[in-house]
Amino acid sequence: MGLEPAVVMAVATAVSTAVSIGATIYATQQQAAAADRQADIARVQGEQAQLAAEAEAEDRRRRSRYLLGQQLAAAGMSGVALEGSPLLAMVESGVQENLEARRILYKGRLGAVGAASDAALAEAQAETYRTSGYIQAGTSLLRGGTQAYGYKTYGSQWKGW
Repeated sequence: MGLEPAVVMAVATAVSTAVSIGATIYATQQQAAAADRQADIARVQGEQAQLAAEAEAEDRRRRSRYLLGQQLAAAGMSGVALEGSPLLAMVESGVQENLEARRILYKGRLGAVGAASDAALAEAQAETYRTSGYIQAGTSLLRGGTQAYGYKTYGSQWKGW
């Protein structure tokens, strides 16, 4: 006593559909996990850009203070009065160094914002992968259900899609 071909085909279709659904969900979950990891990496890179800029700006300010100290010492040793042009030159030097430190910080903030944008994009891609996986799995389920129903109902005359 053997099984009817229509029953065998319906069972084979159901098994094939289940495997297809599982594979689809697994693959898209892996893609989503990779995108999530990329988002984490981008966030860390943004933090590192900000920290590096802060350290570079502090180095710049420290160097500026050192140079200003040297200028003051040289002026004091030479007997030049700290007024008029010598004073204005020192002030201008300090202003320029402070401006450069602020530019460095701004560049670090831009790097952090760019990395945050990359992280947001990667997170959106991860969500798209997850949604796509469920939609594809649902499509496979519907297609498999239709095939199984067709084999069960029409037997060997079922041509499928």
